Amino acid sequence: MSLRLNFRGRLLLLGVSGILGALVVGLVSLRVQTHLRDLVDAQAVNTQALRNQLEADMMHDAIKADLYEALHARALGNEDKLAGARAGLDEHVAWFQRVVDENATLPLDTVTAGAVAAVRPSLDGYVAAAQSLMVEVEGGNAAPDLADFDTAYDELATSMEATSGAIEAAANAASDAATVARQSATRQIGGLLIAGLVVLSTLVW
Repeated sequence: MSLRLNFRGRLLLLGVSGILGALVVGLVSLRVQTHLRDLVDAQAVNTQALRNQLEADMMHDAIKADLYEALHARALGNEDKLAGARAGLDEHVAWFQRVVDENATLPLDTVTAGAVAAVRPSLDGYVAAAQSLMVEVEGGNAAPDLADFDTAYDELATSMEATSGAIEAAANAASDAATVARQSATRQIGGLLIAGLVVLSTLVW
C-alpha cells in the first residue's frame, strides 16, 4: 500500500511540478516579450526620428540652394526662374518645419527630445533670414548682404549635428538593449528548463 501511495504521490508531484514549471516559463516569456516589444517600439520611434532628421538635413541645404538660384535668376533678369526659386523656398521651408515638428511630437527619451527642441530656435532664425533675403532679391537686389544668412546657416548646422548625434545614440542604445534582452531571455528560459529537468529527475528517482 505504501509503495502504491508513494507512486501516486510521485505522479502528483510530477503533475504539480509540470504545471508550476509551465506557469513560470510562461510568466518569464510574457515579461520578456513585453520588454522586447517596448524596445522594438522605441527603436521604431528612433528610426522615424532619424528619417525625419535626414529629410531636415536635406531641406537645410535645399533652402540655401533656393536662395542662390534666386540670386542667379535676378542677375539674369529671369523672372520665371526667380518665381521658381520662390516656390522652391516655400516648399522646402514647409517641409523642413513639418519634419522638425513631427520629431517634436515623437515619444523620444528626455535627452533626445531636448536636442530636437533645441533645433527650433535656430530653424526659425534660418528661415527668417532666408525669407528676408528672398524678399530683397524679388525686390531687385541682385547682391544682398549674405552675412546674417550664412551665420544662421552655420548655427543651424551645428544644432542639427547635435540632434543627429542624440538620435543616433538613442537608436544604438535601443538596439543594444534589445540584444541584451534577447540574450537574457535565452539564458533565463534555458536555466528554467534545466532546473525543471533536475527536479523531474529527482522526483522520478
